[in-house]
Amino acid sequence: MMRSLLALTIGAALAAGCGLSSRAIEYSDQRTDAAGKMFAVTPGKANVYVYRDQAYLGETPLEVVLDERWSANTAGQTYFVVEVDTGTHLLRSRGDTESTLELYAAPGQNFFVWLQVSPSVITVRGRMELKDEAEGKAAVLRCRRVGAFE
Repeated sequence: MMRSLLALTIGAALAAGCGLSSRAIEYSDQRTDAAGKMFAVTPGKANVYVYRDQAYLGETPLEVVLDERWSANTAGQTYFVVEVDTGTHLLRSRGDTESTLELYAAPGQNFFVWLQVSPSVITVRGRMELKDEAEGKAAVLRCRRVGAFE
């Protein structure tokens, strides 16, 4: 009994410090989701789409941060999109381990980042990978939009 209680206490403490956001996943309404799936880009800007198209570990949230400015909690089969200025941008996923991806956003383009999630000792870990437009669009169309926070 004492061992179980100790293990639960240690697990809770580690999970609290692992970087998962305490914010709930906030799904966008249908209109906002549909607008994101139009893939329209504002002239002189770029869009960064981050998606988790796996159903596996779908209920486990994982926070993604863009440029230390925007963040979103992701779940299985979700995506978010952020309009950015041209230039270099840094994405970071927070889980048991931290994954980063740097990309150069050219104007007038959409960029698609796949967040692959796998189980870990305490919660989950994410790995980000830049995907081509065809693969990214197809994945986003299968997902539901979540809100990004500034």
